[in-house]
Amino acid sequence: MVRLFPSLIASNPLTLEKTVHHLRDACDGFHLDIMDNQFVSNIAFSWDTINAIRASTPLPLWSHFMVYHPEKYMNKLALQENDIVSIHYESAPLEQLQALFMDLRSRKVIASCALLAHTPISALHELIGFIDHVLIMSVQAGFSGQQFLPGTVSKLTDLITFQKEHATDWQVGVDGGINLATIQELLSMNIADVALGASVFFGNKPEQKLEQFYKIL
Repeated sequence: MVRLFPSLIASNPLTLEKTVHHLRDACDGFHLDIMDNQFVSNIAFSWDTINAIRASTPLPLWSHFMVYHPEKYMNKLALQENDIVSIHYESAPLEQLQALFMDLRSRKVIASCALLAHTPISALHELIGFIDHVLIMSVQAGFSGQQFLPGTVSKLTDLITFQKEHATDWQVGVDGGINLATIQELLSMNIADVALGASVFFGNKPEQKLEQFYKIL
C-alpha cells in the first residue's frame, strides 16, 4: 500500500500546529524538508520546530535533508523508530554517507538515500547494504509548487531494473509535483511513499484532497 506524507513546507506556517493536529487521521505521516540555503537556495524548518512536531504526533516523520555536511545535524533530530531520514547522495563523500546510513539503521530509523533529478540510479551501487529506502526527486530540489519532471517515470523504471539486477528490496519514495494525474503514472512503479505538497495545501480543506488521493490508491 502506498503511504501519503503531506509535505509541511507547503502548508501555512502560521497554523502549523493546527495542521498537524487536523491531519492526524487523514494521512500516513508528515514530510519535512530541511534546507541550509547552500545545497539548495532555500531555508526550511528549524530543529526546534521539527522536534516539536515529532513530540506532537505519533505518526512517522519523513525528514528530507537538503544540506551539505549532513553529519552535523543528525544528533539534533528527535527520531522515532520507523521514521524515514533521506540524505542526498550529492551532499557528502561516499564513506561519510555509508557511516550516516549505518548509524540511522542502528537507531531503527529507515535509512533513505535521496537522488537529485540529474543523478543516475547507478550512483546507488556503492550503497547496497547501507540503505533501506530510495527517494527519487520528481522536481528540482528546493521549492514547492513545481511541475512534475517527465523523466521521473523512466528513472523509476531504471530503479526497478537496478533492484532486480542487484537483488535489493529498497522501499521507494517520490517527492515533487505529484497531483491526482501524475500519481497515476507512478502506481505501477512499485513506490511505497509519496510526499504531497502544493496539491494538498494550495487552497482549502487538505483533508478532503488527501481523501481524493487515497481513493486512487
